[in-house]
Amino acid sequence: MHASVAFLRSVAGCVISGLFILPLTAHAVEYSTRTKGTTQVRVYEQRLMPETSGSTSGGPGHVIAKYSDLIQKAIAYKTAHPGETVEIRFTMYRMSFDIYMGFNPASTSTYLRVADSDFALADSEKLLWSFCKAAQAGVLVKLIIHKNGESAIPLSTLTNYLDTYGGANLSYKIVGWGDASNDQMHNKFLLVSKTRSGSTDYHSIVYTTSANVDDWKSYGPISSKNWQQTGVLLYQNSGVYNAYRKYFDDALWLHAEDTSAAAFRSTMASLHSAPGGLNYAEDADGISAYFYPVPAGNLWSPAHNPVAKVFDIINNASGVTAPFVKMNQAYLRFHHASWTEFGEIFMDEIDTMASRHGIDLSDTSVANVRYVTMDDDDDGNDFSPIASNRLALDQPTHSKNFTFALTRSGTPHYYSIGGSTNAKYNDFVLKANNMIMIHEVGSANKEVYQDLYDVFDYIFNY
Repeated sequence: MHASVAFLRSVAGCVISGLFILPLTAHAVEYSTRTKGTTQVRVYEQRLMPETSGSTSGGPGHVIAKYSDLIQKAIAYKTAHPGETVEIRFTMYRMSFDIYMGFNPASTSTYLRVADSDFALADSEKLLWSFCKAAQAGVLVKLIIHKNGESAIPLSTLTNYLDTYGGANLSYKIVGWGDASNDQMHNKFLLVSKTRSGSTDYHSIVYTTSANVDDWKSYGPISSKNWQQTGVLLYQNSGVYNAYRKYFDDALWLHAEDTSAAAFRSTMASLHSAPGGLNYAEDADGISAYFYPVPAGNLWSPAHNPVAKVFDIINNASGVTAPFVKMNQAYLRFHHASWTEFGEIFMDEIDTMASRHGIDLSDTSVANVRYVTMDDDDDGNDFSPIASNRLALDQPTHSKNFTFALTRSGTPHYYSIGGSTNAKYNDFVLKANNMIMIHEVGSANKEVYQDLYDVFDYIFNY
């Protein structure tokens, strides 16, 4: 950690609107709700934290605790409107059994906290129980899980629990594609048709994160999973919700229990090529969504890859000036014997951008390109000519974000991307993944961009 940053975090006790603040440091950030047309957007960030904090149990785990919070709000809607259908769909790569979350907003000391035990009694509960409780309350619940989150607890323990307490309204599928990296059902998202908060009703909730429901100790994630995470929440946008629901129902649910991912990939190719496609094109609110895998030839298609879409604007559209690119990625790959990797194409686009716009990336004072990665296969010159002070490598981030800023014909544009997709070829063309992009126009209308900029800045300077 940079010394100045460490010092400020250790001594600064301040109140910032929208942030969850501990006395000495912020371990989780719940950014303000941003209004984009009729769509509501909110960013969540999990920061680095110890596994234990003295005798305290229940650490701030907002990114994954939001799953429980939204389930409770679905139950509240069903209770208030018993004659209406309320649906929950949840898909998770790794799902822990002993994971408990503070779900009661009235209990301010435990709300959105997480631990490996029932730390807040009536105000916390096992996440699996939250799903079962919702089903018992009449909510229709569908779960897709690939792997268990705790090595010491077999997946059968989770399924036995669901069988015992889920009831007729809960159904689940365990992914049968295998354990190889290329066969991952890597999504981490929750869909809720309707929720109620206080006396206000909401619809079309989509919450996608970089975070698995991993193993936690009493106060924080286990050391091997102690990473920065990001969550992006959207609601009041039925188009985005319906696109995610189609992906879940017509591809994931249909093929989750297959013994290989081959039929799933074939179905995905068919859905992408059908009239209207599967992806959700940018709407009037600036929201678009992308679903994976796509056929290999579409890895860098602007219609299938939001990163490619923005680079197409930066490097080919008229009237573009002052482009800025930030990448916050857990896994970035440059090399593979069988295919051209994401990182190689990405750097080619960066080089083209620098050439077109007259940017000297080797100049240490130039900030047009900045990267954060946790794990990359750089061979010593793959990041060249980016100045080393613009690279923060080997950082503890599990986020999968890109942010872009540019000016086009005098108007500022901002693009923010989040989801489950790493900067790797197989995350786009073999695995099950998703990405959301928010496009904001005008310097006074860049709140989501600024939120993800702050997410980036924290881990870049860690």
